[in-house]
Amino acid sequence: MVQKWHETSEKWDLMLVSTHQDDEILFFGGAVPWYTAMGREVGVVYMTKCSHIRYKEALRGLWSCGLTNYPVFLGLRDGHMESRKAAFESWGGEDRVVSMLVEQIRRYKPEVVITHDFKGEYGHKQHIAAAYAVSRAVEAAADPAQFPDSAEKWGAWQAKKLYIHLWKEGQVKLDWNEEVPGFDGFTGMQLARRAFDKHRSQQRFVRFNLGYKYPNWLFGLYSTSVGPDETRSDLFEHIY
Repeated sequence: MVQKWHETSEKWDLMLVSTHQDDEILFFGGAVPWYTAMGREVGVVYMTKCSHIRYKEALRGLWSCGLTNYPVFLGLRDGHMESRKAAFESWGGEDRVVSMLVEQIRRYKPEVVITHDFKGEYGHKQHIAAAYAVSRAVEAAADPAQFPDSAEKWGAWQAKKLYIHLWKEGQVKLDWNEEVPGFDGFTGMQLARRAFDKHRSQQRFVRFNLGYKYPNWLFGLYSTSVGPDETRSDLFEHIY
């Protein structure tokens, strides 16, 4: 398939932080196609470096969702770890990971950040580490005294909202069964399933219905500077 990627946008509306290449589909469902179709600048940050095949599969999957802004690959080590601590150690330490994420937040200045379950969905320790690192990074990015090098380079930035997959407070239920504008009648869930089909190397390990076991439409509002959600059906409620 021919892909003509744009350079990553200077300013994002939505930052989706995904541990592995395919998590952005399995656990975040129709978020990429839906908000891209809504005219939002969507950016995906992948934490780990999987195989070259999975790198190409990620690009194919995102492209099929309508995303043309090139994603960010942080290149951290992939693997199954015995604990969150071990996951951070394999990545060079928690502070290093938080620093990397703070720089991405300050650089791209997202209004909304969304990431994994604190329990790692099915207990994956790298998912757990990613969720904790993102929660720290969103707070730290707003404080110029923390990680001052990136603050000097990009400026401090306060994301207006942070959503955590399956977090029980302030839950938002996103309707991926709605048709996504511009996709010939496909719903968000259908587009997510189509995108996961691009991840051919993973088909023998996991089925898309894993997203149903760990609902990929359910997120909790972990932090906000614009007040609680009321309709609880849109990540951008109370944001322009």
